[in-house]
Amino acid sequence: SSGINAEYGGGPFIRFLLDELNCNISLYDKEEIRGVDDVKKFPAHYGGLYLFYMIPDPESDLRYPIYVGVAKQSFKERFLRQTEDKFNGIFHKIWSGEFTGMGVYAVCTHYKGPAAKTIKKLLLDSFDFPLKRDRRGRLRRE
Repeated sequence: SSGINAEYGGGPFIRFLLDELNCNISLYDKEEIRGVDDVKKFPAHYGGLYLFYMIPDPESDLRYPIYVGVAKQSFKERFLRQTEDKFNGIFHKIWSGEFTGMGVYAVCTHYKGPAAKTIKKLLLDSFDFPLKRDRRGRLRRE
């Protein structure tokens, strides 16, 4: 889990950035995603920019970002794909023990299209997201 340790410093800033962008609108921010049933409650009728992050404990204000993406389809559909190994799924990796000791959460934003891509690029240029890697293990920047 060394990738997450390197990103401890990014948690507070990303929280601040999302607040400034008026992004932190997810109803599910306080609920840990523990299984497919938790994924199914995300919005099924729209998508956009999203972040997955981990929290060291439920009372903590820290958010350790692990992945940023843009759902072209609905959040629910995209997140369900993230539970499947054949899609190199983030939730699949976490639930199979790749990262342990912290709960995983998601924030869904209202940013879509060019705005979502711009914010995603800004975040990728500013932080290392440990699970945002290509098949060869290199950090992905787009």
